[in-house]
Amino acid sequence: ALFQTAVEVQPDSMQGSFGLGLAYLRAGDATAAVAPLQRAAERASDDDSSPVVYYGRALLLADQGAEAVDVLEAGATRYPDDADIQTMLLNAYARSGQTDRAIERYEQAVQGPSGGDATIRYNYGALLLEAGRYDEAVEQLTVATDLNPENADAFYNLGAAYQNKAAALNDQANETEDNAAAERLIAERDENLEASLPHLLRARELAAVAGDEGSVCMALFRVYTQLGRVADAEGVSDCAGISMN
Repeated sequence: ALFQTAVEVQPDSMQGSFGLGLAYLRAGDATAAVAPLQRAAERASDDDSSPVVYYGRALLLADQGAEAVDVLEAGATRYPDDADIQTMLLNAYARSGQTDRAIERYEQAVQGPSGGDATIRYNYGALLLEAGRYDEAVEQLTVATDLNPENADAFYNLGAAYQNKAAALNDQANETEDNAAAERLIAERDENLEASLPHLLRARELAAVAGDEGSVCMALFRVYTQLGRVADAEGVSDCAGISMN
């Protein structure tokens, strides 16, 4: 109420609108926060990007992804060195279904100063995995795990990239009528399944600390089953919630 009064008394003031928008965000009402934060962003100075950052955040929380992209793209141009705007813009691309634009932006990000950021590398790898670009996903997620060896999700997705590539190779083997080609594809499939294991095992080790290893165990169960390693599959069946009786 006090911020609303401030806006009414000084409608051209950035601070009143900014405070009102933040108050709505704190209250969990992102939709109501959009209008005052828009006014604040329009009045923001060239040395303070906070109103633009929170305006973009409000739009994302209010499920206005396309609008958030427009605002954050303009903000990235105006504040080219602001890491928060760059990261939020990447999230906005992904959440608004603009995968190609997100991938293009991530590619630019990893070639610049953000290339050593584990989160950027992880998010890029996860996006490539979702897009079915498994070899590229492996490359980015490998860097992400090197930069942050405690990120269970990064190891899980790295294992999943190998696992999903194996599934694609298996589909190709089933579709071909060339027996020799099918054998090569199956061999390559198994190589990828084997390659997924150390990463999934590391993911399980890290996830166990938080007591949340079920999904990793399920992935391990599937890999072991496909490789015919019955004893190993039995070893993770309880953790995966699967009965082998």
